[in-house]
Amino acid sequence: DFSSTLNVLRHSGVMFTIVIKSFNEIYDKYSKEEADNLKNTFTNKLYLLSPDLNTLNEISQACGIGAIVDDHEIPLVTVEELKTFKIFEAIAIVPRMMPFRTKLLPYYAMKNKNVV
Repeated sequence: DFSSTLNVLRHSGVMFTIVIKSFNEIYDKYSKEEADNLKNTFTNKLYLLSPDLNTLNEISQACGIGAIVDDHEIPLVTVEELKTFKIFEAIAIVPRMMPFRTKLLPYYAMKNKNVV
């Protein structure tokens, strides 16, 4: 299966980038168990934009809680914020690190900055 293949490749030092618009794309193609395994295989996640409410909720929850007000948890990044990201804005979710919001440098600007 695809998840096992990705795990073998990852342990062999092969790096890959998989791009999806929403987590539902995985659930549409694979069984729930396979889809969950695939999502767990993707340890680094870079959120750019998604129209899917389930994906937005999952990313918001993965970012954590920013405050608790009157026994109500306020997310660090709300679904509404995620819906309205501007071009080149991103959230990186990396294991053993707090999620962080950043602005990406477009490839056409890199050649002028001597970035490798």
